[in-house]
Amino acid sequence: MPIFLLTLQHLSFEEYHAASAGPARREWAKVQGRFGDISFVESAGQLRALIGGVFSGRDGAIKRRIARWAASHAEAMGSVGISEVSDPEVVASFFPLHPLTAMVLPELCSRYGQHERTLFSFLASQAPASATSFLTSTRVPPRGPLPSLGLEYVYDYFIESSILGGLSGRQAGRWSEIAIRLRDATGLSAPLTSMAKRIAVLNLIATTGVLRASRALLSLTDPHADMILADLEAAGIVTYRNFTDEFRIWQGSDIDVDHLVQKARARIRHRPLVEVLSATQPLDPVVAARHSAEKDVLRVF
Repeated sequence: MPIFLLTLQHLSFEEYHAASAGPARREWAKVQGRFGDISFVESAGQLRALIGGVFSGRDGAIKRRIARWAASHAEAMGSVGISEVSDPEVVASFFPLHPLTAMVLPELCSRYGQHERTLFSFLASQAPASATSFLTSTRVPPRGPLPSLGLEYVYDYFIESSILGGLSGRQAGRWSEIAIRLRDATGLSAPLTSMAKRIAVLNLIATTGVLRASRALLSLTDPHADMILADLEAAGIVTYRNFTDEFRIWQGSDIDVDHLVQKARARIRHRPLVEVLSATQPLDPVVAARHSAEKDVLRVF
């Protein structure tokens, strides 16, 4: 009788052992090779729709305030080119999450967590810095702007949870560099610390599109962003890259070395090794001098 084994996993076998030594990872990769993979990866848009269905139970008064809050933020998101969260109804469904947080969470959980598992852990668990913790500890004022869960809470959640323990290589290196840099930054006020954490999260998922730590985008998270960014630059916490129009927590240049290396690998992947080596290190001709003298025949290699 044939026996079928079906497993549901958030990561591949090899990725679960990303922090293990090379031989262990290779052995688990062999184990996975005995199974057939059926990948199911939801898009960022689908995950944002799931986020919008998590929060409910709002009375009429708070709904009206959320509607005004959402209209303002949706217009702001549209002004910087983030069309995915430029609909007031969509933004209202995210509350208490800031729309920028809702944009970043799916990508961050996909790259550095276990996809939907990490996402819903952040939204529904009782862990410190989670959305539930924010709701229970944050007082909603009777009037004025509504408080929202910004990227700084996402940063704190990933740092304080055990999610980052399974990372290895370049991913773990980036988180470690950022965490150490912010940990060692003393004397920063609360607004400066929060802004630095927002920049850090955007750096971790940065692309060439609009979702990066640009001045225009950061200005949507704090009305005093220009002054705060100037103070962070003066303190040496962040640097501004003119080439990409973004602020960075770590030092570096405007040249994306990793991207260039990947392009070079793709360019030479299908070329013969002899051709690649000849192009990078051409060999000078060698004359067999003794053979030529003895045989009166010139031999060149």
